[in-house]
Amino acid sequence: MKRVRVAVIFGGKSREHDVSVLSAKAVLSHIDKNVAEAAAVMISRDGGIYIQRETAGICRQYVPAELCTDGHGIEIRPTDGGETFRPDCVFSVLHGEYGEDGRLQGMLDMAGVPYVGCGCTSSAVCMDKIYTKIIAEHCGIPTVPWLSFDRETAKDGQAEKEISEKLGFPVFIKPACGGSSFGASSVTRPEELCGAIANALSEPGRVLAERFIPARELECAVLSSDGEIIVSPPGEIIHSSGFYDYEAKYSRQDSRTEVPADISDEIKTKVYNYSKILFRALSCRQLARIDFFLDKRTSELYFNEVNTLPGFTDRSLYPRLIEETGTDFEGLLTSLIRGALNDRDI
Repeated sequence: MKRVRVAVIFGGKSREHDVSVLSAKAVLSHIDKNVAEAAAVMISRDGGIYIQRETAGICRQYVPAELCTDGHGIEIRPTDGGETFRPDCVFSVLHGEYGEDGRLQGMLDMAGVPYVGCGCTSSAVCMDKIYTKIIAEHCGIPTVPWLSFDRETAKDGQAEKEISEKLGFPVFIKPACGGSSFGASSVTRPEELCGAIANALSEPGRVLAERFIPARELECAVLSSDGEIIVSPPGEIIHSSGFYDYEAKYSRQDSRTEVPADISDEIKTKVYNYSKILFRALSCRQLARIDFFLDKRTSELYFNEVNTLPGFTDRSLYPRLIEETGTDFEGLLTSLIRGALNDRDI
């Protein structure tokens, strides 16, 4: 097999910078070195580009670099005159704004560079929870009652009135395009709405309000490989906080995941079927994590959201769920790199 050159791009200007760093460490440590030569390319919080390299064969450090393209690929050129890295493909773990919303994917398309994951349009649509809910409902997949507001109507008091009248309390307020639960709040009283909306507006895009239901949180991993869509058994997020916020996801020890989830065969089948329908309807490519709510009272299953660039950290559920299908972390990365290169012999 031909060994290929892969640029693992991470960091970025979004609030998910630190999560992206953790994902990159995991990816870089699990890539099969017989399959790929990987270069770590970091985007700083202010947008600077850096590439990691060895010094004297033992010490690794990041040096400033430039990203250049001739329309037939990209090059990462250290500004101090060091060796240029020209990747055969890009493996982005650039979570959040600029990396997960289609902008990076569009730039790579223009540069003619293969990359792991969903394309420009799919990434942009799935990043916006409002669009994904509209598409899910069009496909006949249930969602919890919700409302959306643009930045103007969210500020003029109309949002508080509509939420109180149409959704009631408790209610979740979140950015439509946020990730890692940044800007999300659980609201139990009308007087908390104004602050929650302001918090959501700290992130880009519109505001989404969802009626609270007492629910179990289920997630499944989808992997498209060799023309086959593989859907993992669902896993369950179990936590003691009011909702699965940033701290619960990445730092607190009072949250855990159960893989596979202890649910009925009927619910497993629904998750499987809904996930395949959504993966196709949203034009996803290679990978996605699809999340659901299971109402504890009625056992109704509701679609929550799609993540086209799921975490690859040590706590992330996506790689663990894929292991349930028989593919370990190293094999998953190899499959994704192969897919990015259109299944060429590598």
